[in-house]
Amino acid sequence: MRAVFNVCAIGGWYYALTMTPLADAVALSLTGPLVATLGAVLFLGEPARLRRWIAMGFGVLGALLIIRPGFQSFIPGYWFVILSLVCTAGSRLFTKHLAQTEAPAANGAWLALLQIPITFSLAILVWQWPNPTQLAMMITVGLLAGAAYYALTVAYDRADVGALESLNFIRLIIAALIGYFIFSENIDAWTWIGGVVIVASTTYVAHREAMKRRDISK
Repeated sequence: MRAVFNVCAIGGWYYALTMTPLADAVALSLTGPLVATLGAVLFLGEPARLRRWIAMGFGVLGALLIIRPGFQSFIPGYWFVILSLVCTAGSRLFTKHLAQTEAPAANGAWLALLQIPITFSLAILVWQWPNPTQLAMMITVGLLAGAAYYALTVAYDRADVGALESLNFIRLIIAALIGYFIFSENIDAWTWIGGVVIVASTTYVAHREAMKRRDISK
């Protein structure tokens, strides 16, 4: 199930990047931590506090500022971003559950192995052999993704989902810089405003989680 969720998340993200500016896609995906936090409350039994719900509400507001339904044409890529972040949240909830019994390296290896038949059955329909440059880039992506999944598994073994997810907001700054300098993408002001609202809400959740753990340790 984790592999299925992860394949859907990756596929949705790749489709989104063909239709949506990088900064917009990443800014909207920052609501993912709030979705993961909601999932942790509903499915992992993590405590549901009023402050968490308020923060999630502000996160949704930030997403609406980016999308602005009714004020601009809805970019189809946004649907794929939403699909990706929901499936990513599902994958991370399974990661948190599996981290209780599985070693991080085994967890990551099983994910990679189980994704192969799923993705190959989809890719074979449109298969083209990559040239050497493309192959090198794909290998680099694979190595980076593998390292990221391993680090994520270790992190979930040591902390709650809600406490970790807020760190994702750093991606907005990185994506905005990459989009501007490499792909010559202009960043809409509403993207920054919505991103700031989302960052503030997720950071608040992380701050409250840290305070709670500090009180417990005392």
